[in-house]
Amino acid sequence: MPTTARPGARVALALALTLASAAARSPLEPLGPLPASADPLREDLALLATRVSDEAALRLAQVQAARDELDLALWDPTVALEASPEAEYELDLLAGQGGWDAGFEAFLELGAERDEDRLLAARAALAAAEGRYRAQLRADLRQGLLALSQERLARRELADAEAEAAAASAALAEAQAAGATEQELAALEVEAGLADVELERRRLAYRPREALLAELGVAGASASADAYLAGPVPPGVERASPHREAAALRIAAERADLAVRELPFQSLPELEVTASYRDGGFLVGAELGLRRGVPTADARLGWSSGDDDRALRFGVSASLLFSNGSSSRSTLVLAERELALRALAEFEAAQPARERESLALLELAYEELHLLLAARDEAAAALEAALAEGRDTDRLAAAARRAEDAAERAWQRYVRALFDYLETTDAVLGGA
Repeated sequence: MPTTARPGARVALALALTLASAAARSPLEPLGPLPASADPLREDLALLATRVSDEAALRLAQVQAARDELDLALWDPTVALEASPEAEYELDLLAGQGGWDAGFEAFLELGAERDEDRLLAARAALAAAEGRYRAQLRADLRQGLLALSQERLARRELADAEAEAAAASAALAEAQAAGATEQELAALEVEAGLADVELERRRLAYRPREALLAELGVAGASASADAYLAGPVPPGVERASPHREAAALRIAAERADLAVRELPFQSLPELEVTASYRDGGFLVGAELGLRRGVPTADARLGWSSGDDDRALRFGVSASLLFSNGSSSRSTLVLAERELALRALAEFEAAQPARERESLALLELAYEELHLLLAARDEAAAALEAALAEGRDTDRLAAAARRAEDAAERAWQRYVRALFDYLETTDAVLGGA
């Protein structure tokens, strides 16, 4: 006579078969889509994937400000208006005569310079601002997904507390009706009271899903969630190019290289070529120069009272500086460039391995989630079959409850692994 496996044994058997199936695959071969029972998880991802919090909006404004600063740094323009009224009293001691002499000068100056170091600093600031914005998006989504997951756990714990309080109250009422002793009733009253206290504690700690979504600023229906959880890496992942750390290290290396190129200008800090034309009180001038290696250009338009000459002038000027610290300065700058280049090379060499490791951990977390969801579905099916057949369901209900919590915890581990992967790759999750 064939034997029939018990429902609890079927759950264990299903889990064992799923594990064996996973072991037969290559270690990092990704599973396919999660079962339909994962639709609530898909809904969470779809709801929160495109959310931009107030903090993220502020980070985005900082990105725009950094872009504006970079535009200014390409050619730093300056405009200056200089006015110099003056008056002086002159006394001729021999002649015994004196008088006031008044004058006025006004100049409008337009200038621009291309400071490569400032430009690199502006690029570094923009890369850092963009990195902070992406990090904020990741943190917001991670926090939201874990909060919604914790709400499901808390909701089930609240239901358990309600059931325990109801059972304790029913046991007390049954004992009172059966004429239990005073000592027995006292013990049951304590149990019922403790159950009520725990129930109230759970009620106070529980925040409904609707309240959480309102706090997160999510309203309305989500976009289509069908594309989510079809594999370990969700759709819509957008990787930064370059990675924020690579960008910072590359700019640091470029600044160190610039410092090496500017070493000759330590001894020639300033070189200028000027030209000007004066006709009476009017003056027009131009100037091109190098100030510690920074190209500059200036134009000047002015007027001065009391001048009546006419002249065209050209000039070249240079400043030379020699000090006993020049050689040590060169050694330091060369060493800093070597260190910057080495740090960049080390990061670029190690980054692929870090990304492979984070992806492997993500795939393992996805496989674990897949397995525990299958076990949860089997436990729920076994409980439903027992209820339909009118059999005792206490043990199966407890097993289903444990499987439900285990699947939820696995989802939280997957979320953490996902955002470890996104952090490692400096990526964000957009809409599907």
